[in-house]
Amino acid sequence: SRINIGELTSGSQIYVKGTSGSININGLNGKGFLEMTSGDINVTTYSDDLKVKTTSGDINISYQSPAIVNETIFETNSGEINLQILGNLSFILRIYDTSGNYRDGRNIWFEYFGNSFSNPLIVNSGSKYLTIKSNSDISISLIK
Repeated sequence: SRINIGELTSGSQIYVKGTSGSININGLNGKGFLEMTSGDINVTTYSDDLKVKTTSGDINISYQSPAIVNETIFETNSGEINLQILGNLSFILRIYDTSGNYRDGRNIWFEYFGNSFSNPLIVNSGSKYLTIKSNSDISISLIK
């Protein structure tokens, strides 16, 4: 099945858990917890409270919030993660494999640093965590 949501207003909350299909949200302005067993998750968010997990599927996030207040987590066992962020976003980036070990730069591309960076990585003097858990390709780019 496929779930398409145009926009969720400020202060809203969404919890979606499914087995197969896709989740598409074009404007999240509240808290979100999205989980799929098999399927892609695509979100444009203006909020800082987001947790996304899929066992087998891609995660595509346009993170347009100017801050991370709560820990933000993106997790997939076998799917790519593509994350777009604002250039002035402050955070601590942590990238783990699915066993919980820090990953090196292989199959990770971060527009600021390419694939050569320390893990964890403090970005723009950030103090809140952006956590990614995946064994697959990860791409982090800037919103232009």
